[in-house]
Amino acid sequence: MSLLKKRNLGIDLLRIISMYMIVILHVLGQGGILFNLEIFSNKYNIAWILEIICFCSVNLYGFITGYVMTGSKFKYKKIINLWISVIFWSVLLTITMSLIYPNTIDKRDIIKSFFPVIYNEYWYFSSYVLLFFCIPFISKFIDILDKATYKKLLITIIFFMSIVGIVYDPFVIVSGNSFIWLLALYIIGAYIKKYGLFNNIKSIYIFFLILLMAGLTFLIKYFILKNPYIFSELLSDGFLVKHNSFTILFASILIFVMLIRLKLNNKYLKRFIKRLSPATFCIYIIHTQSWVWVLFMKDRFKSLINYNSIIMILLVLFYAFMIYMLCSYLEMIRIYIFKKFKINKIENFIYKRIKKIYLNIF
Repeated sequence: MSLLKKRNLGIDLLRIISMYMIVILHVLGQGGILFNLEIFSNKYNIAWILEIICFCSVNLYGFITGYVMTGSKFKYKKIINLWISVIFWSVLLTITMSLIYPNTIDKRDIIKSFFPVIYNEYWYFSSYVLLFFCIPFISKFIDILDKATYKKLLITIIFFMSIVGIVYDPFVIVSGNSFIWLLALYIIGAYIKKYGLFNNIKSIYIFFLILLMAGLTFLIKYFILKNPYIFSELLSDGFLVKHNSFTILFASILIFVMLIRLKLNNKYLKRFIKRLSPATFCIYIIHTQSWVWVLFMKDRFKSLINYNSIIMILLVLFYAFMIYMLCSYLEMIRIYIFKKFKINKIENFIYKRIKKIYLNIF
């Protein structure tokens, strides 16, 4: 019970909600719904509003890293544990797909599966690995900043990455799918941990501001799509539907602040969150593995557009939930097997070796 008290369950709940939103994005996008709907139809509008709301998910995960790591003890062992789980799923799923589709996957694909970072199998994980090893240096930099200077840094980041960066991309932000954007999110999350944001705004007002940001993003997208002759090619209909868009970023910050405020008192909910949270990251790893992504996700849900708007959205939420829970339980089984067969001994061995080499270099 003491562990439950010490643990910030608001952050754990954020992990769960963020990952569920990520799965929804993938059902809508890779699943073939968004781009098979009739433009300007009710289904199109509702699906894109859901897409815009869920687009905050990646930003939320980035904030969590900055928020949790600030003021915490840095542990290299954490990344080794995560890396091994990523390799496990990358290899296992590739081999499984090669057995199901023997003429599709060859030996080179299996070899590549052992090196998910080198081959950029998962862009977020590859960026996270680099960020993780930079955290000790970033933390030292953040520690020397006073609040006023830190604010100026945030304003600089937001202006160049979330305003300039959505029209042009001179800083290679790649719409937020990059290490530099993950670094920016870390810095914002760390600021929230140190100084807070929107502390004096009630949660109900924050909720309406989130809806306002989502609505503004959709309306601008709608207006550009309706009037393509007014805008140059630089302003595509989805130019605000990006992770680094200032409307998406602002909505992400608001959602983050609102959820970390939550007071969770139900003991069963606390235990459920505590049980589910450790498996969240590998939900992303499992369902976006390259062969699962192509063979089991691509266009698998486009038939949902044949239903009416309400049924379609409910089915999107349902299938996203089923994918989430299936992947979650698969990861829980992996965690259990690793504990049962004491795979952590291998992790400890790798950790000691890397630590020794690292210390000798530096």
